[in-house]
Amino acid sequence: MRRLLLAFTVAVLTLSSSWALDVKDGRIRLVVEDRTGRFAVYFLENVAKNTYVPLLYADETRTTYPTVAVDDKYYKLGESGDFRVTVTRNADGSVRSEYKSSFCVVRMTYKFVRSPGASMTDGVSISFELENVARKDSSIGLRFLLDTWLGEKLPTHFVFESAGALGGEVQLSGDFKDQWLRRQPETTGADKATLQVQLKAPATVPSSVAAANWKRINDTAWSFESIAARSFTMLPYSINDSAVALYYDPVALRPGAARTIQVIFSQSTEGDTSTEQTAAVPATISDAAVPAATDPLGEMTGLLAVSAVIDAINAARSSGRLLSDAEMASLEATLKRLEERKGKY
Repeated sequence: MRRLLLAFTVAVLTLSSSWALDVKDGRIRLVVEDRTGRFAVYFLENVAKNTYVPLLYADETRTTYPTVAVDDKYYKLGESGDFRVTVTRNADGSVRSEYKSSFCVVRMTYKFVRSPGASMTDGVSISFELENVARKDSSIGLRFLLDTWLGEKLPTHFVFESAGALGGEVQLSGDFKDQWLRRQPETTGADKATLQVQLKAPATVPSSVAAANWKRINDTAWSFESIAARSFTMLPYSINDSAVALYYDPVALRPGAARTIQVIFSQSTEGDTSTEQTAAVPATISDAAVPAATDPLGEMTGLLAVSAVIDAINAARSSGRLLSDAEMASLEATLKRLEERKGKY
């Protein structure tokens, strides 16, 4: 598998000194390497145990990367010697990776985002600014390869809004209707990490989207054509190994001009993510949000528990119904447990 093919490279890279910018907000942790600008994104799945789960393959960050196309030449950012890399944290809390060459500058700005209905940060927005710094008109585009890994042991790797669960390659292009694509974990649950990639506004609509074997896409400099009957395996090296490529076709830019592309991915939410979602309140939802008495104390743990109570109450109010006796009892018990934990801080 390609994980093994990259092992030697990883070993060599660990011998060189480097640091990474590590930022947390809500339930998201973002790590950006200063030397390459490569990144990893994690979701806080278990608050009490402070357990983060990567939304993309994180053991080797080289497998998720953007490729910039400039006048029919292709440059893999983070590896191309034509681009110098700088990583900074801005005053507003965002993080920027800048790739600078003599003909093109690419600025990647990471911002934390919150999905509709979420009580706190659960995703990342990555804004690409592609500027033509050459002295002539240039055609500039972007391909963003996301190495997905959640649910790779399942027969169906992806869920598309239009096609449902898919166990083989798929490609969207033209005026496609899908608002999102999702990657599911092996096991389900309210707090299990999932991945949702937004394909419509407020994200920039891709020219095309390809879900296929990672190596198949990686081995192409740019163009890729999916084969519907093909699985996510490419023998003999890449077994059950899937990825998503977002394409933004090149457009002509005059000297000094730039184009902006926004990519958004987050913990997945049910339904149409372009509108606020509400749901019925199970009798135990708020009670389950409070950690056990033996769990360690922590501000994040308490904050999430309080947010769950508020969300439960707001959801019930939005539905226009009164809470049942069981729900009232559950909420009262939850508030009492929160008061008890508060006294221990």
